[in-house]
Amino acid sequence: MIFAEGRPGPFFARWCGWVLIFAAVMTPLLGWLGPLAFAPLMAIVGLLCLPALEVREADRPAAAALMTWLVPGLGHTVNGSTRWVK
Repeated sequence: MIFAEGRPGPFFARWCGWVLIFAAVMTPLLGWLGPLAFAPLMAIVGLLCLPALEVREADRPAAAALMTWLVPGLGHTVNGSTRWVK
């Protein structure tokens, strides 16, 4: 629920709290069962808490600079342009 002022309500705070508790509980279990399961867990947690990200007007230049650095890195990761040398 979003209040009239545009701030998230108490339900959203509870939602993010439970998502982070779920991550804290699942991290040791998934780390023990399979170390490769940690990255998908953190990706799911990040996506579930993504609505909490709010960029204010004063922070937009820093956010634009950060995205300028992160987006090409994501592209190189997905594209696989860095390969292991045999």
